[in-house]
Amino acid sequence: MTKTKKLMIWAAWLILWPMSFVIIYQIKPPDINGDYFSVLGMAVLVVISAFFNFKLGSRDILVVEGISIATFLIFGIFVEMVITQIMTINYALSKRFDKETLNKIPLNSLMFIVVSLTSGGVYYLIGGETGPLAAHESLNILPILVYGVSTFVTNQVVIMLMSKYIAKQSYKIDKDILYEALTLILVIPIGLVLYLLYSDMGGRALFFIAIPIITLSVIFHLVSKSYSLNRLLQKTSDIGRELTEKLDVNHIVQ
Repeated sequence: MTKTKKLMIWAAWLILWPMSFVIIYQIKPPDINGDYFSVLGMAVLVVISAFFNFKLGSRDILVVEGISIATFLIFGIFVEMVITQIMTINYALSKRFDKETLNKIPLNSLMFIVVSLTSGGVYYLIGGETGPLAAHESLNILPILVYGVSTFVTNQVVIMLMSKYIAKQSYKIDKDILYEALTLILVIPIGLVLYLLYSDMGGRALFFIAIPIITLSVIFHLVSKSYSLNRLLQKTSDIGRELTEKLDVNHIVQ
């Protein structure tokens, strides 16, 4: 990425980032109702989950979609955007922090803003509503499913566009996308359970759902680390075997 392109991305971020939040706050103000403790709890869960990210193929996967969906359904799009931005920054800080990582922050931040605005807009457009369920109110599952699908599709489209026009790399539809979709399918029910529990119990629901979310993140993280270590050991073994064969050949020739 050229220096000019990096400066343009930072300039776009400095303009669009605050503008997006101001506009969304005016159109869809947050419905917190004084429950700042729950918002803080959501933020803490996102930070922990983002720290225990894991790699599938060439992609880093974060088990935060469930928290993001629950946050959106409970508090609305503004708080969901804030939580997602916290996740973006924390994820960047959890990696090796250098100039390359620093330059990815505005790009990833803008990407998730686009995803939040698009999926949230689709959800509201088809009649979805946010806020805890009232007593005896049934859950309208269709807008939530559409929200999840639009989140995934928008994310892939944005990645494809960034790969083509910014990174100048080809976008491949491979099994990594399938892994990401399966992860989303796995964590969406967790978000729905958190939403239903919150509607019934309030902020106490966070204590019941935090353990499975954190446990899932840690398990995936450890499995990914173990898999990476096994691949590294296998490569080391292959290199050692090749060196041994070359030494044996040289010994025979001599």
